[in-house]
Amino acid sequence: MSGLDSPAGPDPGGGQSPPGPPPDPDYAGPPGEPPPYGFAQPAYPGGPQPYGAYPYPGAQTGTGLPLAALVVGLVSVVLSWVPFADFALGVVAIALGGFGISRIERSGGAGRGMAIAGLVLGLVAVAISVVFWVFIYGKLNSCYGAGC
Repeated sequence: MSGLDSPAGPDPGGGQSPPGPPPDPDYAGPPGEPPPYGFAQPAYPGGPQPYGAYPYPGAQTGTGLPLAALVVGLVSVVLSWVPFADFALGVVAIALGGFGISRIERSGGAGRGMAIAGLVLGLVAVAISVVFWVFIYGKLNSCYGAGC
């Protein structure tokens, strides 16, 4: 009997088989299954891009000023019935919109439309507050002078 022939007795390794050779790095597994643990995914799982396909453009950078101008402008118009909040928020929206437009013109980026919308909404809110105050003061002045 040679050392390779062993009787069917207890396993000297404790029931564990010896480790096998390392997997082939070029083997990706059967199609449709994820690659084995430790293997990287291919760069393009679907293969090369078809003719005429364009890659996705990168995200445009911008500042938060245009979005802030738009949000504050919307809030100022919605709160146009609150006596001092509409004027104050309208002025803030005008300032944020103006700063946003100037920063976009200087450094480029996205959000010019939002900055313009915030600026316009701020102007509308200030106009509403001025008309409201002229109406209220005009009514109060006429009532106090004429004795409503």
